[in-house]
Amino acid sequence: MKKTKIIVVSLLVMILLLSACTDVKKDVLTEPRYEDLWYGSEEGRVYENEKIAVITSNRGFYIYDYDSKQVVKEYHVDVKKGFDIEAEVGKVRFHLDKVLEKLSISAFSVEGDLSKYHFVYDIKADTVEKKDGNLPDEYIDPQEAIQTTYMGEDLQGYSFKSKLKNEEIFPFKDRDYKFDLDI
Repeated sequence: MKKTKIIVVSLLVMILLLSACTDVKKDVLTEPRYEDLWYGSEEGRVYENEKIAVITSNRGFYIYDYDSKQVVKEYHVDVKKGFDIEAEVGKVRFHLDKVLEKLSISAFSVEGDLSKYHFVYDIKADTVEKKDGNLPDEYIDPQEAIQTTYMGEDLQGYSFKSKLKNEEIFPFKDRDYKFDLDI
């Protein structure tokens, strides 16, 4: 009888734990939208360490691996669903912790911060964690970012000049994707 009670209690605890766990990554990150690299009020920015470069846009990010010389992970940030807000004009702010290889993601607009929390994307583990509080402006250093450039109407002309590798990098050179330039 005592063993049965222990098993029942253990099962109930497991069920409660499983129901409490939600896939945060699925809520905030979706398939990449390459138009994010092209459109928007800001050019893309690149943050790098010795191993990777994180290419960011208004609403997405792409992880470029220097060893394999290719984009290994790419995501669009769903501002509406991920941050539980109604703003269509929301942009995303990023900060890369170069040592831990974690990318902090917060939402903002011209009116200010759009959310009371932010997300931390662990690049190595490919997981997302929700944290209280939005990223303060001083946490973001746009001066350390590398500007991107693009020539033409496809991803193959998209590039950045790596400060650490001292070379021009074309992260999407093998992609056959054309931007729709019709306005």
